[in-house]
Amino acid sequence: MNAIKEANPGIDPTKLQLGQKINVPAPAPSTPERPRPTGSTHVVKSGDTLGRIARTHKTTVEKLRAINGLTSDRILVGQVLKLPGN
Repeated sequence: MNAIKEANPGIDPTKLQLGQKINVPAPAPSTPERPRPTGSTHVVKSGDTLGRIARTHKTTVEKLRAINGLTSDRILVGQVLKLPGN
């Protein structure tokens, strides 16, 4: 998160607009002390549901809700969801 903030000086992260372009720095290489996470992410698109995302990524709605701290099935376009690791 801090690396993204540093790569986008002058952009207020609390006021991002849908479709706004930001710089995303390359991930730091993994090391034995700091292994790269095995999970990935999914950006919610129009028409997506947790059920459809779960089926696409061969997981369950329950796991998606747990890993993302969701208390309901409500998701928003542009929301970035963590996916369970392999």
